[in-house]
Amino acid sequence: MSQAHIEQFYGKALKDPALVNRMLMGTKGPDDFIRNAVKEGKNQGYEFSYEEADTWIKKQQKAKASGELSDSQLEAVAGGKSGALNSSAVSGADPAVHWIDTTVVSPAAGAITGAVNTIGSGITGAANTVASGVTSAANSVAHFFSSW
Repeated sequence: MSQAHIEQFYGKALKDPALVNRMLMGTKGPDDFIRNAVKEGKNQGYEFSYEEADTWIKKQQKAKASGELSDSQLEAVAGGKSGALNSSAVSGADPAVHWIDTTVVSPAAGAITGAVNTIGSGITGAANTVASGVTSAANSVAHFFSSW
């Protein structure tokens, strides 16, 4: 029953960044994260121990390293559960990895993309200004010679 609680809690954590933030608050390593996860799990009505959570996380990491799907992930695929198998589930990512990706990496990538787009717009604007100037100069030269 506790493994089912861990998996249900994990599924909830993937959809709730505030919950993940509470689990990450004050963590200095995996042990702190697991302790916080057990505490938050109990607050949410899920019963599992530190040892059970630690074992489950290590199993997920091992599956990720081997490229295998967990039993629950296989059941989701076989049962055709809609939305049950997302990219985080396939990769075997734990909530900390998911949180880091969604709150640190993705926004940073968005900011970089925005900066690149801004630079690109500036370059395009400058190129258009130069092109306009060149066209104007060419027209002036053409007009000068046509009036001869």
